[in-house]
Amino acid sequence: MRNVRCLISALWLVGFATVALPVSADEIAQLATQLADAKVEVRIEAADKLARRGMSAAPAAQALIGALHDPEASVRWHAARALSSVGPSAAKAVPALTKLLGDGDAMVRAHAAATLGTIGQAAKAAVPALAKAVTDPDPAVRREAIEALRTMRPGPAVMLPLLAKELNDAEPSVVFRAINAMADVGKPAVPLMIKALENPRSRYWAILVLSEIGPHAQAAIPSLIKVLDDRDPEVRMEALLALGRIGEAARSNGPLIAKRLDDEFLGVRYAATFALAEIGYEPAAERIKREFNSNDEMMRVVSRWAVARLQPTDENVRQAVQVAVASLKSSDQRVREAAARALFGLNAPPEIVAPALVKALGDADPEVLSSAAGALASMGAAAVPRVINGLKNESLRSVAVMVLTAMGSEAKAAVPALLEAMKTEDAGLRRNINLALAAIGPEAKAAVGPLTESLSDEDDRVRSSAAYALGKIGPGASAATGALRKNLQSDDKFIRLASMWALLHIHPEDKQLARQAVPALIEALKSDRPEVRFEAATTLGELGPIAHEAIGALEQARGDQSPDVQSAVKDALAKIRQ
Repeated sequence: MRNVRCLISALWLVGFATVALPVSADEIAQLATQLADAKVEVRIEAADKLARRGMSAAPAAQALIGALHDPEASVRWHAARALSSVGPSAAKAVPALTKLLGDGDAMVRAHAAATLGTIGQAAKAAVPALAKAVTDPDPAVRREAIEALRTMRPGPAVMLPLLAKELNDAEPSVVFRAINAMADVGKPAVPLMIKALENPRSRYWAILVLSEIGPHAQAAIPSLIKVLDDRDPEVRMEALLALGRIGEAARSNGPLIAKRLDDEFLGVRYAATFALAEIGYEPAAERIKREFNSNDEMMRVVSRWAVARLQPTDENVRQAVQVAVASLKSSDQRVREAAARALFGLNAPPEIVAPALVKALGDADPEVLSSAAGALASMGAAAVPRVINGLKNESLRSVAVMVLTAMGSEAKAAVPALLEAMKTEDAGLRRNINLALAAIGPEAKAAVGPLTESLSDEDDRVRSSAAYALGKIGPGASAATGALRKNLQSDDKFIRLASMWALLHIHPEDKQLARQAVPALIEALKSDRPEVRFEAATTLGELGPIAHEAIGALEQARGDQSPDVQSAVKDALAKIRQ
């Protein structure tokens, strides 16, 4: 479920991301010159125009670095923001941006931190200064410093002491950044969170971190059980949810958790019901059945779902589905969300559930939409015809594409409909359709022609996602070889990498191509994007002994903060050394 939510968030962000405007070298040069204009407003406008050009503004990077020393604070932060749009190509700006973390203007400090984060691994020299900025008086600076450190992944030894302080921050947005960063650290953060549970000021936030870490936080179970007696109902509720997300390891504590079914606060009772179902404590089922006729609509949904999980008889599942489908029409957004979540993983009959869930994809509430999408995706091929109908509805199209992506190869029947939808002028939607075709994989062979055409699209997101999809289709996409080889000459580093990656998967027998790809894949292991690091490690493993020169880089990547990347690195090393 969490992965589906992340996917929705990513697609939403892509939809609103600034699209780099086409621009000539002469225009970039002119804007670079204007950064030194006598008028402040001209300098700011030039920086803003360069920011809108994205990576195309890279030739102006040196001029923007010069603008970081401008006497006007407004020019300094506008220049820093423009360098952020240039991304890793702005690595030469790291010393100047690091110095700006001590600037007298908070806006300048915040934008300097944000840009260092965008530059990523090439800005690791700024880690000590960013660590200091985590305690900046301004909350915006603290937020951006934490986010920048997350992208650089300096490791638990650096991150944990810093983040522990931020759990006591009065600014919620700073605390949320700290929680996400702690969750990134994963299991090594658990002992510190257990200690934080002892402090009433940090207890609530520590529970949220443990909840995000999930099964790897099982060492915290005894401490979480203790706080079930906390006077604050919010703390009790979150502790129960955390125990549920830790899962079966908490089952032996079922009797203590079941006591909270009689808590005076309704939210705590919801959470206890959820936790008991998640840990699989079957003896609680009879007590939960008392809530089937509750006056509370939410409790009726949650109790039916929980019993269907604990005692998955046909009748219990049927009744849970019936209640959840009816509740998708509730006037209460929270109930609609709970109903959609309840349908997720219940193995419900698609002919009953799918039509209601497709309608729920149009819900204005993102949480309801997320849960409905997850439930549909869990049904696989049986729900595809209904999702295809969603593609025909302009207001549902983007979410329908996302659901098909989550279904993967089970969505193969949707390929013709996806190709029809690809004719849109919306570049963001075309990119997402490419990702759906990639998820379908070899079964999307019919898309090779349109995907090959997309390799020359004006939008770099469309080009890179088309290359990725062709690679996922594999040898069946050999007709795209010429176009992919042409893209190896692109000025865009990511397009080159995506095209090389695709060629390797289309021609896995080409040893010369494999040797040529190894240096690029080694470089990709340093990417700020975990999905890129994962694909790089996986591909190096697929190359086997030919990739022996990557062993050193892979050894360094063993400590990656992403568990998926760690696993891919371990597998790659084993395959290369065999």
